[in-house]
Amino acid sequence: MANARLSFADEAENNRRFESYSLHNARNELWEGDTLVIIDLPPHKGSAPTDCFGTPWEPIKVRVSSEKIKALESPKFDGLLHMFGSRSMKKAQKRGLKEEDLKGVKYMVDLTPSEEGDDMVFQMTQLSLTPGIMNWWTAVDKHGVSKDIAGGHDDVCNCWKDPFKDFHDTTVPILEYAISRFAIEGSPEGNAAVYTLGHRGRAARLLTMKEKGKTETDLYPDFRTIPDYCPIRHRMALLRLLFLMEGKHIVIDSAPRLWTLVALAKIFDCVHLVVPWARAWLTAKANSHFIEVLPEEAFQLAMTVRFIDIAKSTFSILVNEKALELAAEKDGIRKPASRLTVFGRKKRDLSDDLENVVEHAAQAFTDRTKGLLDAFLSDTIFDQLLNQEWAWLKEVEAMLDYFKDKIFDELTPGTLQELRALKKKILDTWRTELVEGSLMELPNEDDISLDNDRALYVEPAEFNLIRSIYHGLGKYQKVLLPLFYLTFTKRWQEGPFVRYRVVRCLEVHDAVSVFNDKLARWILCNRYQLRGTPWESLPDEKRVFSVENFDAQITVSLTPLVLSQWTHTDIAPPLTISRHLLLNLNENELKYLPLWAGGNDDGTGGVFEERVPPPATMGPVGPGPSYHTGCSAATDSSSYAASISSDIRALEIKSTVCGGSLDVQDSSASTNLNHGSVVPESVSIRSEAFTDTSDDSNVYNNARFEVPADGQTISSAVVDIVTAGSEDESGASGGEQHWNDSDYEFEDDSDCTLSASGDNDENSSEPIQDGNTADSAQHSSVASTSPDTTTKINDEDDDMVFVL
Repeated sequence: MANARLSFADEAENNRRFESYSLHNARNELWEGDTLVIIDLPPHKGSAPTDCFGTPWEPIKVRVSSEKIKALESPKFDGLLHMFGSRSMKKAQKRGLKEEDLKGVKYMVDLTPSEEGDDMVFQMTQLSLTPGIMNWWTAVDKHGVSKDIAGGHDDVCNCWKDPFKDFHDTTVPILEYAISRFAIEGSPEGNAAVYTLGHRGRAARLLTMKEKGKTETDLYPDFRTIPDYCPIRHRMALLRLLFLMEGKHIVIDSAPRLWTLVALAKIFDCVHLVVPWARAWLTAKANSHFIEVLPEEAFQLAMTVRFIDIAKSTFSILVNEKALELAAEKDGIRKPASRLTVFGRKKRDLSDDLENVVEHAAQAFTDRTKGLLDAFLSDTIFDQLLNQEWAWLKEVEAMLDYFKDKIFDELTPGTLQELRALKKKILDTWRTELVEGSLMELPNEDDISLDNDRALYVEPAEFNLIRSIYHGLGKYQKVLLPLFYLTFTKRWQEGPFVRYRVVRCLEVHDAVSVFNDKLARWILCNRYQLRGTPWESLPDEKRVFSVENFDAQITVSLTPLVLSQWTHTDIAPPLTISRHLLLNLNENELKYLPLWAGGNDDGTGGVFEERVPPPATMGPVGPGPSYHTGCSAATDSSSYAASISSDIRALEIKSTVCGGSLDVQDSSASTNLNHGSVVPESVSIRSEAFTDTSDDSNVYNNARFEVPADGQTISSAVVDIVTAGSEDESGASGGEQHWNDSDYEFEDDSDCTLSASGDNDENSSEPIQDGNTADSAQHSSVASTSPDTTTKINDEDDDMVFVL
């Protein structure tokens, strides 16, 4: 094993030597085209910058094919391509090229980066490395990534001056490797990462370092400290881009090299050149941890080179972390420092556009999980789960309530009282033992695997055990984590009312026995009273409430709703060190991604806007000042909107007429409504007139909406009505158009829809290619449900929706 490890190190160094030789002697590879390309080095003080082997870098002079440059269809390259004239000849000769070297040259391209100017500032910003990118070389030991992938050195490197280079960079203590390899011998996964001995107790190690005030960077060798922007790195990336354009081989053995190359390809509009190299690097063995440790960087790379799977994976991580912050506000908990996530990972900046995408999806994700928990804690949860035993219990309750004033005996009110007591005990047990019990349960303190995973990327100073972090979370934050669903499933599978023998459940069994006995007696005594009533056909076998049937029916309903929340079945590549995060986004959250990534964002921004309001109840009443739009609703009004199962905000089971997102809101359809307020259904909404709607202008508003009488001018009509309004104060209170619910017809307004969206679209992972398809996808219902996952029930008390 030790020899194999050493051979890998030797191979990595041989690759570095080979590429260093290729770059220093680029004219041997690129000297056959009709276009001369020059890249000058920046001025420097002291000795010239060198590579790993002490060889100084020199100005670059190569020749490439103009046809291949034009084939790129890059405006940037086309703008730099000039005919080779006398000025170009002088510039070339000034750089040491002889006349025979320039035979056959038709064009010249100067790729030397500017020393100043807006373009240079932009390029420096794009090419600058993040701390995570600069330190990804540590993944060789932390994650078992090959040195050929992550262990490469920077283009300007002084490692040849380090007498301990071999200790730092080549041999990785053999004893640690051998012991750690023995520790995972027999692992069922053939691609298990080769962690060092330190990883086995890494969480404890970080806590020790935290206590002593030490950081991991204290242990880094000097040559691993590199600048975020390097002009030599910039120029060598330009040369590698030319190699790719000419179909030559390059070596990408580090994160800084890939990051710089992809950013430069984006600047020069030739991203397609680096796509296969970027994909191979990101999906290399064990290097997929890059997605989990540096999700911002991986998300930016995926969006640049259009990797659907990696874009969705990193997006899910970022959305969950952001949602945890948003949920903290709903729980009234202080948000963590802006530079850290809830679990201590150091965040990096995203571009404004990508940050906007993450924020919108996180808000939708928070609303969905909050609605789920609110539904679990509501009194109508079993109605939403379509539980037949519960529905029968409510039917019996309605029957007893009907007869309590018609049959003057003690048995009817007594039976009704026992029934309502049984319902209360069932709901209390559900909330206390299932929902609240799952929220209160902490991670197993004997299982430190989650902490060891987090210790791979959390700084020692920010590291805390996941058990203590979880203890400080609010209830809406906990439903954004898989532990709640794991615990809930475990508790339910133990049988909360049948096998789960806690005191509260025993009380439910006692209440069921008492109620069933009284109900049997009541039916026996009042069978004839049921004739001619809606309960005449009440079947004999339903005379008792069955706890076993109740349990079984709840299990059937919960399986797709809860189990699907913590099983990451559709995430590729598999995420192995983010198990503490809930990554199951549905179509309503994924819609903010671009069309090519399976989302609905077509670049117009429409996906970030609220829905179009319903049509006005009144059309225009006339031209000019008398024109108005009638009673236009600001947004969805009343609980009838809950029948739209694709609207994730309906999970909150509330009546609202304003946009569902109060934290992230780009636009609105209304011009006269405060978007941060909720308007009751009983309050009318003024028609949308583009004038001042204050009290002082009410008289004028009333006047200008009046249709003038025959023979009367508009101006005289306004004067007359304003004058009349001034004399009579009651005239100034008009002009309001009252909402009339009867103007709208809804299909079965008592329906309550329960759907499990998220797995409905079998083709959701496929990018939308056709323009017509993309357009239809943009305007269609995002979270549509299939017939087998959508069921409706009638409920006289509440109209609500339960969407997952």
